[in-house]
Amino acid sequence: MRAASAPILVLWIEGTRRKTPPWAERVARRGFKLARARSGREGLALLSQVYPEVAVINAIAFNSSGRRLSRMLRDQAPQLPQLLLTEKVLPLEALVADVVLTPPFTARKIVNRLRRLLVLAEGRHCLEVGPLRLDLDNRRLYCHGREFDLTPRLTRLLRVLMENAGYVVPRDVLFRKVWQTDYLGDTRTLDVHISWLRRILEEDPRRPQLLRTVRGRGYLLNVYDGNDQPPRVRPCDGTDFDTIPIVE
Repeated sequence: MRAASAPILVLWIEGTRRKTPPWAERVARRGFKLARARSGREGLALLSQVYPEVAVINAIAFNSSGRRLSRMLRDQAPQLPQLLLTEKVLPLEALVADVVLTPPFTARKIVNRLRRLLVLAEGRHCLEVGPLRLDLDNRRLYCHGREFDLTPRLTRLLRVLMENAGYVVPRDVLFRKVWQTDYLGDTRTLDVHISWLRRILEEDPRRPQLLRTVRGRGYLLNVYDGNDQPPRVRPCDGTDFDTIPIVE
């Protein structure tokens, strides 16, 4: 969950073909942090560099409906809430963005819609694989019919293991992804966190079945159901994507 004092990061896509009111500056003055893109291509590229909580497409500045860019953004980031500013009247079946505003509107109205989008999206970002369901926003795990609150570090650790379920994740990779360090001098830190996870995941933590140690290599989240292929990790909104192994 985002800290209360942290600014909300907005991906703001706005072209330069047409002069529009300085909505971006007015929104930024209300406590939002903007990652600005001057084209749709630049905005899509930014998604791989930053992790926005909401996106704004100012299609008015592109002199377009914004429909195509909204669809491309949805395809690349299906769970990212979208607010579309457009002068074009779009049929309901053509709408992709979560909220569409047409003139006249004010910066206050944009801010109100952004905040409402964030409330609606709360809890949307979660992963599900095998018996595990991890709510990333609220740092909450649902497993074996029970609910557990996790620390930020345990949430990150379990996320990496879930996203690579069925594959051995090397210890040094876990340190880099969870602790953002290449220092391997204190391996007990990882061992302790793995032990805490096992107390939650395993019926008998002394004989782990789900979270296994592969000696000399790393850890394996074993959630096979008798299949030959690794399981598929799913966002909890019902969309699907293939598990991607870590390649070193």
